[in-house]
Amino acid sequence: MKGKGVFLQALANVAQQLGKPELVAERDRLFGLYDVVTGDVDKSSAAEIRARAYDPDTAAALANEIVKVYDDIRQKGATDSIQKASSYLDRQTEASAKDLKTAEQQLQAYRATLPSPDLVASVQARAPTFSSFRAMSISRSGPCFFKSGGQGDEASLDTSLL
Repeated sequence: MKGKGVFLQALANVAQQLGKPELVAERDRLFGLYDVVTGDVDKSSAAEIRARAYDPDTAAALANEIVKVYDDIRQKGATDSIQKASSYLDRQTEASAKDLKTAEQQLQAYRATLPSPDLVASVQARAPTFSSFRAMSISRSGPCFFKSGGQGDEASLDTSLL
């Protein structure tokens, strides 16, 4: 807000609005009369603009225009920053999507190199073997186990398990 560029733009705008082109010719003298006080103005973060001119209406118009020009510059800077950040995030999103697609393709290619699982063999390898048992039944008194007799269909009750 204290910069000469902001002041000169505001002065040019006021000179045009008021129809006083002679103000632009006095820019160096008027800039010397211009001051901005920032910091603890009424215990807030506000800035106090002191603009002097040949008459109070011109000074007030200049002070108000300085605020407008400064705010426009600040707003444009914020908009530019947001557009740059948005553009950066768009590029990052595209790059991440490509990386994800590549990783998924690599995972699919890796899975293709693995042998197909034989479900039956896998279950048989993990299941407990009951080769010594031919049948198991549940009765009121609890389970009864039958041992294979080894010959034909003979079976005897294994009482050691009861």
